[in-house]
Amino acid sequence: MKTVMAVLFLVASAGPAIAAEQGEIKVNTRGGDAAIAKKPVMISIVRDGKIVDQNEIALGDIKTNIYVEPGVYEVRLEGEGMKTLVKRGIRVFNGKSTDVLAPMSAGKGARVIEYAEGGMAREEVASRLLKLESSVAALKVKVNRAEPTNAEPTNAEPTNAEPTNVR
Repeated sequence: MKTVMAVLFLVASAGPAIAAEQGEIKVNTRGGDAAIAKKPVMISIVRDGKIVDQNEIALGDIKTNIYVEPGVYEVRLEGEGMKTLVKRGIRVFNGKSTDVLAPMSAGKGARVIEYAEGGMAREEVASRLLKLESSVAALKVKVNRAEPTNAEPTNAEPTNAEPTNVR
C-alpha cells in the first residue's frame, strides 16, 4: 500500500507533461523596471512571421505552458508605457523547456503591435495595401495618358504593292 501511494504522489507532483513533438517556452518578465511592475504585457510567440501563441500577463510574472512545435522562434513583449522587447533566435527542442528572460523597461512612445488574421502585423498589412493602391493609381494614370487609336481594326492581309503617288 505504501508503494502505491508513493507512486501516485510522484505522478501527481510531476506537473503537466510536455506533449510529444512539442517543446515549451517559459517567459520570465521578472527583474524589470519597478515603475511599471504588474502592468499588463502582451507576449507573442512568432515563427516565420506568423503568431503561433499570444498571451497577456502581469509584468513581473512568469508565463509557462506555452507549447509549440520544435523550431526557431521570436518572442515579442509589448505593453503600454514600456519599450518593446524582441528576443530572436529562441530555439525550442522536442520535449524540452526553453527559458526566456525578458526584463522589461519603461519607455516613451512604446507601441503595441496588433496582428491581423493569419499572424501578420496590421502595420505590415497596411504598408502593403498602400503600396498596392499606389501601383493601381500609377497604372490608371498611364492608361489615361495613352493616346486613343482612331484606326478601326481590319482583317485585310498586308500587300507588297508599292505606294503610288496621285497628283
